Formats: sequence, C-alpha cells, structure tokens
Amino acid sequence: MTKRRAEILLTCVIAVRATSLIFTKYCLREMGTFNLLFMRFLTAFVLLAIVFCRRLLHIKRSTLWRGMVLGVLFFAIMSCEVTAAHTTAAATISALVNTAIIMVPLMNAVLLRQRPAAVALISAAGAVCGVLLLNWTGQGLRFGSGELLSMLEAVLYACGIILTDRFSHHEKDTLALGIVQVGTLGTLALIVSFIWEVPHLPATPHTWLMILALAHGL
Repeated sequence: MTKRRAEILLTCVIAVRATSLIFTKYCLREMGTFNLLFMRFLTAFVLLAIVFCRRLLHIKRSTLWRGMVLGVLFFAIMSCEVTAAHTTAAATISALVNTAIIMVPLMNAVLLRQRPAAVALISAAGAVCGVLLLNWTGQGLRFGSGELLSMLEAVLYACGIILTDRFSHHEKDTLALGIVQVGTLGTLALIVSFIWEVPHLPATPHTWLMILALAHGL
C-alpha cells in the first residue's frame, strides 16, 4: 500500500468513527454503555466469524494472544468514548479523540529516543490550542468528565495505534488478529454489562438499524 492510499484510508477511518458517535448517542437513549458495546461488537464479531470462519479455524496461538491484548485495550478506549457520549457533544468528543493522530508521532519519537519532527511539534501545538478554544466558555476553561474521558481516550487510542502497528509486523493474518480483537472487546463488554447494568436487546427497529450500522463500521 502506498503512503497516499494509507492516508486516504486513515481519513476514511476518522470520518467513519466521527459519524459513529451520532449513532452511539441515539442508541444511548434506551441502552446502557456496556449493553451498547457488547451488542455492537459481538454482532460485528459474529458476522466476521461467519464470513471468515476458515481463517479462525487455523488461527495461531500468538495471533489469538495479540488479538486479546488489543481487545482489552480497545475495550478501555470504547468505554471512555461511550461513557463520554452521555454528557458531551459528539463534535467535542470527535475533536478531542482525533488528537490521537498528533500524539502517535510524538509517542513514537519517545519510544525510539528520537527528536520529534518539527511538523509534529507544530501540529501538536495547534491541536492543544484547538482543544483550549473548544472548551473555552467565556468565563474560563471548562473540562467536565466527558471532556476528560475523551482526552484519556485519545491517549489510549494513540497507544492502541502504536501497539497495533507493532503487532501487525509480526502477523501474517492481520484480519484474524482484528476479528479476535473485536470478539474480545464484545465479550468484555457483555461481562461488565451483566455486572453493572441490566442487559437487554434493542426495543425499536431504529435502534437495531443503528447498531447494525455501528457493527458494520466498527
């Protein structure tokens, strides 16, 4: 894959994730945080497992382990996002979470013990200014629980991108890796939903459609 195609794909991913927040807020009208997460990701896992069942039958133990690690990390990421969606506007969450793109090169520079590129530092400064303006109310900065969770999600998301990159270099079947990740995330959400919530199926066709859309876009 060329660099330009990778950049276009990344842009599409950001657009899909930002759009999914709108569907998430709609579903939260009748579902709890973890109830929604397990419905979304277990539905996606079942669909993927049916289509790519042959790959899962021959999955390596190392792939299974790495997929589970990623699943745990992205469970934390999505928990922050959906919890924040209860009290924070989708646009605000999207803007804060997408600062992860700026964090990745900075974190990589630290891990590799290299000096960050000038463009990365300038982008980071711009992102910080944007976050401050986004949370300026006229009477000072306002950082509620939703904004703080979104910032935590951005940090975890950046870590997830770097870890996924590291794991993918050791995997021949990255699709199987992703399927295990989705299944792990959904299973953890199901467990937590039974502990903290009263899990139930969507009550309206519109909510089912939203969940299917979320499962399709991940």
